[in-house]
Amino acid sequence: MKNTIVIVTILLMSSMIFGQNEFEPGIIQLKNGQEKKGLIQFLNETNTNKVFYKESVNSELTQFTPNQINSYKLDNVNKKVISEKLGLKAIFMEVIIEGKANLLLYKDENRDNRYFLKSEKSGLKELDIITRNEGDLQKGQFQLKRYVGILNFEFNDCTEMNGKTNQIRLTLSSLSKAFTTYNNCVSEVSFTSERLNRTDYHTIFIEAGINFTSIREKGDRVRGKDFDNSFSPTVGLTYVYTPTIFNSRTSLSTGISYNSVNSETAYFRNNDVLIGNYRTTKINPKTINIKLGIHYNLNKSKRKLNPSLGIFYINSRLLNKDSAYLRIDNEGVEEYLYEDFEIPISSASSGFAIEFSTSYAVTSKNNILIKLGYERIGDFLDYFGASYATNTFYVKTGYSFDL
Repeated sequence: MKNTIVIVTILLMSSMIFGQNEFEPGIIQLKNGQEKKGLIQFLNETNTNKVFYKESVNSELTQFTPNQINSYKLDNVNKKVISEKLGLKAIFMEVIIEGKANLLLYKDENRDNRYFLKSEKSGLKELDIITRNEGDLQKGQFQLKRYVGILNFEFNDCTEMNGKTNQIRLTLSSLSKAFTTYNNCVSEVSFTSERLNRTDYHTIFIEAGINFTSIREKGDRVRGKDFDNSFSPTVGLTYVYTPTIFNSRTSLSTGISYNSVNSETAYFRNNDVLIGNYRTTKINPKTINIKLGIHYNLNKSKRKLNPSLGIFYINSRLLNKDSAYLRIDNEGVEEYLYEDFEIPISSASSGFAIEFSTSYAVTSKNNILIKLGYERIGDFLDYFGASYATNTFYVKTGYSFDL
């Protein structure tokens, strides 16, 4: 139990460290004409009225508001934010599509998405739907797609958009497609936000590593105490699915691995009845483990270095029933550990795992990773008088392929 607490504490501390990695290198254009290069807050969605900046990793944070900044842009992530006046208030708007006609996104105080057009032809205009009352109150209300008229005027110099503005929906996907088509028609798209490149990720990991396993005996009929620690190799295959509906932070994972334990201790008797001349207890289960669980990605979108925390349910299938639990006499003869009691062995057991992993993007579709974790799996004995659960700490490395 103490070992479990230690590793959980380590993983939580690691998550806190990596969870603060919300800064990316970039440049800020101030309203006084100065430029500031350094680290800029990437996950600026909880408060769109300010952004944090620091010159280096260990520098103090500086807070900037839309009244101080013209724009800021990140170097390694396609994110660009500009300052605009909405009424009397200066706000930050994120650039989604940039070209002759710019599509901008503003998250208001209610966390709702509001979309804006900015161009030389139209200036800054909100793309919205307004609700109006019919002349006769009994007729109720109707919705006017004001954004259709605005885009109809803006896109009138592109024959490719003729008659298509009525089909545009007030969503990020539909608007971005329309703005991309228009800009490529009359000029070109000069910038596209990383939001539009967020796709569902399907990843296969090939893994190998080392297990460090200890056995925790429990019960009033155990036949071994203080087992030797076991070191054994492990190999596996894992599939990870990351849907962007969760902003790429939550991944579903399933995997299969081969594990083995090889541990011995002195044969233990807790009564005066002698049943044979046994000297050694040997526990050597060889298993196929199937894992199902969730990864929580500590980066909000995929980057070069992507740490994550995971928790999993394990179904462990025993491959060697005849030799998994043995007692050995002083002549080296092996017998089933509880043969005299006719205790059956189950073919499956279950458990859980907690792990911290980090993947590094070698290319756009390939990653290398390292995993540190802890798993606990019950034994395969159908016997209430004794149990031999395994507690395993593991280190794994692997290589992945994005499908």
